[in-house]
Amino acid sequence: MRKLIIWCALLVVNAALVPGSSAQVPTYRVDPIANFEVTTQPLGASDAGHLVGYQVIDGVSHPFVATLDEGLVILPLPEGAMAGLAMDVNSDGTVVGTISGNGFAWDSGAPAFWIRGTDGTYQPQLLDYPATVPALGQQMATSGGQVTAINDAGQMVGFVRIQGFMGGPSLLFSPTEDPINLRELGFQATATDLNNQGKVVGGGLMMDLATGEVTDLGIPAPHGGTPFTNVLAYAINNRDEVVAAADLASTVFENYLTYRFNGDDGWQPVNPAQLPSRYVGFYDNNDLGDISASGGVLFQDENVLVSGYASLLEPSFSSWEPSLGFIDNSRRVATTAISGNQNALVLLSPLTFGDADLDGQVNSGDLLQISDSYGLSGTVWAGGDFDRSGATEFNDLLLMAEHYDDPTPLAGLELAPALISDWLDALALQGLSAVPEAGSFQISAYPNPFNPRTVIHLSGLQGPAQGLVQVFDLRGRLVRTLHQGPILSPEFTWDGEDNSGNRVAAGPYVVVGTANGEAQVTKVTLVK
Repeated sequence: MRKLIIWCALLVVNAALVPGSSAQVPTYRVDPIANFEVTTQPLGASDAGHLVGYQVIDGVSHPFVATLDEGLVILPLPEGAMAGLAMDVNSDGTVVGTISGNGFAWDSGAPAFWIRGTDGTYQPQLLDYPATVPALGQQMATSGGQVTAINDAGQMVGFVRIQGFMGGPSLLFSPTEDPINLRELGFQATATDLNNQGKVVGGGLMMDLATGEVTDLGIPAPHGGTPFTNVLAYAINNRDEVVAAADLASTVFENYLTYRFNGDDGWQPVNPAQLPSRYVGFYDNNDLGDISASGGVLFQDENVLVSGYASLLEPSFSSWEPSLGFIDNSRRVATTAISGNQNALVLLSPLTFGDADLDGQVNSGDLLQISDSYGLSGTVWAGGDFDRSGATEFNDLLLMAEHYDDPTPLAGLELAPALISDWLDALALQGLSAVPEAGSFQISAYPNPFNPRTVIHLSGLQGPAQGLVQVFDLRGRLVRTLHQGPILSPEFTWDGEDNSGNRVAAGPYVVVGTANGEAQVTKVTLVK
């Protein structure tokens, strides 16, 4: 549902930090969707994690849809078609774009969409469009067109192409009814995006499909004394906030700056320090008011602007160089990225504050991981510096406490005393109860540290018990299951091997014992 316009080159970003705290600005991980070795261009994305666009294969553009679960899927074309473009996608996975009978989808394609069947496959369908439209005082023949945007209600907008021209009147397309010419209703612009409230934008106009009302958004105030000639709106969120390229009148060449619009403040620059470019760039926004565009990435609530996503990656993903991308309401970003010789479609996902081991959970394993780093400077995310301040300290524990979800007692983890004290204070400040105290049984290990084996002992068991004894590494990954079922003996030996019989690396591990639904933990260390 979010769109970008095709550009000749990407703007070189000159971004500055807007005043405000960066504590809550996301830190991202990189999840590759699909590698590629041919020209691959994303054109749209949905809030459900779909990314669409085209790949150039043997000189011909082929439409695709990509998701983290299924990778990249080339969309089928009807018999006789050669090329196509996937321009946008909604949360149901319905894709819109254009299909061409020759290799020039941009110039000669017909409006089309792809719908996903119950079997998971996509089926292409061409859309009707008028053979002629009023233009230049006469009826002019059309030669196809494009569907540029679709919303979650299934409304589709785009344009019909006038013979000899790239663009023509904007249309509201339908799979079952005749298209509606929006130009005849007062929308004198090329439709580029559509929100879930049925508001269409293009050029400097916004139209409400429900009422037919067309709003002229005007132009921004002069920039450094230079007036703007026009704006080209490319993205609109569900709050009717618009992101656009504003065209300066300084030279005969285009000079674009990225501006945002809302009904209260009118037009405002996204990045006051941005330098003009003669090229239209990338534009997207989400319902939080965040903007991902040429000129920088603006996190609205935090009032923070950064030049791009590379500076926000967790250090273990720092080899990636992500491009600007489509930012959804969870602040996930669908884009392309490079790591060495690897080119990939990727999904950048915000890490949960407190998830030091990147296992998707905030629990006692994370506390154990950051225990040795607590109070130190020069730490990174994996060491507990969740607010990226350069040190692991109390503020990081406050962020962690907000997401903590683990009833396991801390006894046996050998956490640093200062960490335990501050952790309980952080929980209290978040209005959360303290971690449960030790229950009816305890878990211990001897010898510890050990080599080659240690004995895990469960003491204080009250009568027969069903139990589970497992060994995990500090990233929360299961290493070995020592016991599962009735507990007939309280002692279990671990020989330092994993479930496949391989000797594990020296270092600390966590042993979790569960009896009748109650869990206890202890830390053991395998030495060389």
